[in-house]
Amino acid sequence: MKSIKHYNLLVILVLIFTSAVICQNNNYPGQKIANPFLKYYSPKDYKANPANWCILQDQRGVMYFGNEKGILEFDGVSWRNIEVPFSASVRSMAIDDSGKIYVCASSDFGYLEPDSLGQLKFKSLLGYLDPKDRNYGEMWDVITSSKAVYFKTKDKIFRWNGKNIKVWDSVYAFRLYNIDDKIYSRNQGTGLMVIDGDSIKLMPDGNYFANTGVFNMLPFGKDSLTSEESILVTTNGKGLFLSKGYKFYPFKTEDDSFLKTSQVYNACITSDGNFALATQRGGVIIMDHKGHFLNIINDNSGMPTKVIYDVYSDKQGGLWFATNNGIVHCEVPSSLMVMPQKDPAKYPFFSMLHYKNKFYAADELGIIYLDKNSSSFKLVQDINKPGYGLLNFHGILLAAVNDGVSVIKNDKLQERLTYSSTNEILPSVYYPDRLYSFHGDGLSIIKYEKSNNDFQVYQTDIDEELVNGVEDNDSSLWIGSLDGGIIHVTDNLDNLVPGKINKIK
Repeated sequence: MKSIKHYNLLVILVLIFTSAVICQNNNYPGQKIANPFLKYYSPKDYKANPANWCILQDQRGVMYFGNEKGILEFDGVSWRNIEVPFSASVRSMAIDDSGKIYVCASSDFGYLEPDSLGQLKFKSLLGYLDPKDRNYGEMWDVITSSKAVYFKTKDKIFRWNGKNIKVWDSVYAFRLYNIDDKIYSRNQGTGLMVIDGDSIKLMPDGNYFANTGVFNMLPFGKDSLTSEESILVTTNGKGLFLSKGYKFYPFKTEDDSFLKTSQVYNACITSDGNFALATQRGGVIIMDHKGHFLNIINDNSGMPTKVIYDVYSDKQGGLWFATNNGIVHCEVPSSLMVMPQKDPAKYPFFSMLHYKNKFYAADELGIIYLDKNSSSFKLVQDINKPGYGLLNFHGILLAAVNDGVSVIKNDKLQERLTYSSTNEILPSVYYPDRLYSFHGDGLSIIKYEKSNNDFQVYQTDIDEELVNGVEDNDSSLWIGSLDGGIIHVTDNLDNLVPGKINKIK
């Protein structure tokens, strides 16, 4: 049985563990150094080819992935393969307002339709195409509007209205885009085109991209000059561009060089309005409207690869990645992220604190803080012993360290108040100007004197190592000692004697 010892000292103790979450906002760099939660689905999980090209979610929340050998259906628990002709690669899928899914299956194209058992099957539209137009090579992209469905080959656009197919010839590009229910494509040597009724024409300033390949067009927000939707344009190796007042301009990002060498392949808008850029060399870049990189998710984050072919924001607010080596679900945006294991944040945190808009932690190396300028952790200067606790006491940052209680100012050791290995520092509610230090030599009482912005330290005669404590409802204090005993302090200590040991009966 653990012993219970009584001492004549009343202390009200409040145990505070301040847990700081590294939040995702533009003013805090936590998400640049922290990793999101990732769930990896390998080819062994879904039993198909490693490479996946596109992603889609239906109105029920079921996920679909365009695989190198057909379509994968995932309901969150089990996987099912939906066959397409010749087990072809599926590079693009789209869904219309009724929930029907349209598919590009290499040399075929069509939609998914439930059979008598309710399972989706591929149904081809090839039979509706005039024989003279069937030698189109590979089908690359599909997109829907409120009026029709559009399919893209290397040099043609097919429009399916539910009854027949219209063909636009000699449109040399691989992608289609929908902005405000208007369908766009690019024509090599001409520029960005817009479909207007039964005709296709150059959009305003579209010739800007006559010789620059376009991979995505995303809505960016209303243009203040024209009230039209501004458009963000992504390219594979020449950076990003933005339309303003019917003109296109380069959109400068935090690191244009990295963006260009990473080679953006696909992009989407995240649930919090930012942009996720899937790249072929650098993983996924999360970017805000100012071009700041909020996060870079790659093999250093736990991804199986840097080669990402598609990124998709689901109805639950998460992101899905289609890669050359499996499928990944990523919890971004999220207030919970995983810290990478590298110095000086390599070791477990014993305490965390958000102090004056900065994140601090105590670990085996000492007291560390997150430096906003470098987006990296740094050690508080002159503290070179393990840290165990942090406390904001009357606006002053205090740390419990292996060699005492320290005052930290401007990320440096300003003053050492005690010199014993301190397990915990705890403020008193009963005496708001006092805190209690539990350490290797017993209990110290630290009093803050507001008049001179200074501290007085009082030592009690408890002469054993103390670990922690808690305040009871009757204002008594229960203290845990290292030997397993419990010290119960019941009497008031109203008068502290400076410079002397405060006796405990």
